[in-house]
Amino acid sequence: MESAYYRAYAELERTHWWFLARNELLLREVRRLLKGVVSPRILNVGCGTGRTSELLATVGEVHSVEYDPECARYAAETTGLPVVQGDVTQLAAPSEAYDLVCAFDVIEHVENDALAVAELHRVCRTGGFLLLSVPACPFLWSHHDEINHHHRRYTRETFAAVLANAPGDLQRLTYFNTLLFPFVAGFRLLSHLFPPSAKKGQALDFSAGNSGLASGLLERVFLWEDSFLQKRINLPFGVSLLASLQRSC
Repeated sequence: MESAYYRAYAELERTHWWFLARNELLLREVRRLLKGVVSPRILNVGCGTGRTSELLATVGEVHSVEYDPECARYAAETTGLPVVQGDVTQLAAPSEAYDLVCAFDVIEHVENDALAVAELHRVCRTGGFLLLSVPACPFLWSHHDEINHHHRRYTRETFAAVLANAPGDLQRLTYFNTLLFPFVAGFRLLSHLFPPSAKKGQALDFSAGNSGLASGLLERVFLWEDSFLQKRINLPFGVSLLASLQRSC
């Protein structure tokens, strides 16, 4: 892909309400998991253009992996952080090397997601944590999933089955992006009735609600869910799923 694509996506990761809110919720969860861990080592797998790595670097030492070689190079140049090209099913890192291993909206891109989770588990130290997010609800499948090369969307049950490949104490398994679920579901279902062109579809989901007033409101609504998450309340449905587990062996 051309560098212009990565520049555009990097801008999206740093300004769009969905990324802003999702990343803030994930960062808060990271801080809760690593509370009391001194100088944690963090592996961020599937870092994209590097925004999540920049945020994780406020918590500890971050190493990042990105499958696309051009994107990996762009992320390294943009963030100044260590980013290498790699495959989540064959990580170059040694076993038990990290206190926290993150994969944010990654394993849905992988045909063998069970192998991917097992590999994430391998590089996490005993007593360390895995933190993963994935898109939820198969009935929400749309052109957005197709152009982003997703293999699947998950239910709580199918996600739990994949997580069984990472033996440990499941700290949390919850849906999120719940309050905006009716908005997103309606938008996705309408897209089935009026399919977008391939070119238009590439930006369709991220163009929704991305004006000044609407963007700020949607971000605040999304972030309000942390008031439930910090109380360890698992949400019953949502556009995405979030899981954290502590490696036991």
